[in-house]
Amino acid sequence: MEFLPYAQVSDEVHTFHPEDTEENPDRKMAAFVSPRVGAIPMERMGYEIHEFEPASIGVSRPLTSDDLTKRGFGEAIYANSTPAQRAAKLVQNDLADMDGRIIRTEEWMCAQTMLDNGCVMQEMLDNVTSRSPASPSPSALC
Repeated sequence: MEFLPYAQVSDEVHTFHPEDTEENPDRKMAAFVSPRVGAIPMERMGYEIHEFEPASIGVSRPLTSDDLTKRGFGEAIYANSTPAQRAAKLVQNDLADMDGRIIRTEEWMCAQTMLDNGCVMQEMLDNVTSRSPASPSPSALC
């Protein structure tokens, strides 16, 4: 055992006030126990986890049999395109259009985050109805 000869001794009396722990419930004291009882189990501090799941971007365009049987815009009258060829061309154009819409929405989100420190994501239920009608929508950009 080592003695600390340079330790300062003070005549001040430090009094414990129980109301100090009542103001801050995270600072609880350990319990005094009898030698025969041993340790008393303490409860753990509880916590809560709150998760936020933002709305996802979902675009689609239906492909009907009418789209496959009609001649496309700019297609020659006697092009003899098969429905499979028309479907491939329509899907290609649709994917390019939907990709552009998604890119414009992401750019709008980035701009709003830089300007306003966040962006409002309005969740749409269909083309007309939204879940939160008071919030703005980037529909002008899409």
